[in-house]
Amino acid sequence: MSHGDIGRDLHIPHRTVSDFLHRLDERGTANNLPHSGRPRATSASQDQLIIQTAKANTRIPLAELRNITNIEALLSTIHRRLQEDHIHKWRAVDRPALTAVHAEKRLNWALEQQRWREEKWKKVI
Repeated sequence: MSHGDIGRDLHIPHRTVSDFLHRLDERGTANNLPHSGRPRATSASQDQLIIQTAKANTRIPLAELRNITNIEALLSTIHRRLQEDHIHKWRAVDRPALTAVHAEKRLNWALEQQRWREEKWKKVI
């Protein structure tokens, strides 16, 4: 098959296929070369432990998460590992509870809007 045919079958640019096959011929392996830069401070198993612990304890601060997992890493490192897994942690704060009066007013408002027609909602949007 040509590079263009492979690219169409895999839904990727033919140039990507060509570059990949060229690197494979040159190096004899499909693996990427090592990247420059500082190595990760945590291993894959430590990353997994951080994520599992954060999901199990959703309301603890990052410092406490570090203590529970017993991982020697900066708080910013732990925060970054959670962001990589799309977990956004924050310190739990006390928020005022919804009073019975507020709940009743919200319910009444929702019931009134329930009868609105699409034309009326378009004016709001």
